[in-house]
Amino acid sequence: MKKVIILLSTYNGEKYLSSQLDSILAQDYPNIMLCIRDDGSSDHTIEILDQYVKRYPNVSYYAGHNIGVIKSFFDLIRNAPEDGDYYAMADQDDVWCTNKITEAVKKMEQEENQTLPMLYCAAMTLVDSKLQYVKTLQRKRSKLCLENGLVENLCTGCTSLMNHNLWEKIICNIPTFTVMHDYWTYLVALSVGKVIYDENSYILYRQHSNNTLGTPKNYIEHLWLGLKHYKQNRNQLNMQAKCLKQMYRKMNLESRTLDIFLASKTSWRARKDIIIHNRVYRENRMDNLILKVLIGLGVV
Repeated sequence: MKKVIILLSTYNGEKYLSSQLDSILAQDYPNIMLCIRDDGSSDHTIEILDQYVKRYPNVSYYAGHNIGVIKSFFDLIRNAPEDGDYYAMADQDDVWCTNKITEAVKKMEQEENQTLPMLYCAAMTLVDSKLQYVKTLQRKRSKLCLENGLVENLCTGCTSLMNHNLWEKIICNIPTFTVMHDYWTYLVALSVGKVIYDENSYILYRQHSNNTLGTPKNYIEHLWLGLKHYKQNRNQLNMQAKCLKQMYRKMNLESRTLDIFLASKTSWRARKDIIIHNRVYRENRMDNLILKVLIGLGVV
């Protein structure tokens, strides 16, 4: 039975942490190890972790300074045990179905080329703070590729599982900037390996009142919210792409798509190429239209 190492970053998570830990430790996959990093909690999170470490020999944690969720997860990835066959990421306030790891490993094992760096991700069941069903978040069945990945992350970290080969690529290529740790993992997998998407959900993704996902009521509102979002994050995708380009140079990789996307910041010819030939795109039609407008204006 191959070993799965689950990486969990905690921060002031006392309210929901126990239910998440219980769901992870109730997995029907027997060979798991749970490695936790606390990101400077000031509530009772550490006390909760102490209790679980005493009760379960396959649970460990270490406490660190508050560095934020992205750096905390990269620190976990760097310091993870080297003997894992697979590595999963977990959030502190979700609840996992008992077969989550089993199904992820099964999908990975079905691939012919086991030496390829691989990343598995899946759909999510969105629930409220009391675990009442809201909706299922499921991606469209479009091709998972760099043309889409440069401007859209289709892999949510708490659903993901990476094999050992991808883990090695990640720890050798920690970026100086990324939009989110799971986004970077997704980009590396698209660049050097393969991404497997599962349309089934094995996780209750808890949505809090302070992070409620609003749904646009019409096209005008969708357009307005999209423009507002991109304006707030106008340089992030470009900065992330620059870090990806550094990895490409280091590994002697080439991507015309990546080069054109980076050039579009200053080159009208590159922007025209993207708009006409769909060099980069988002899944949703309205989101893609917004993206093309902003690229045409040199914003993204």
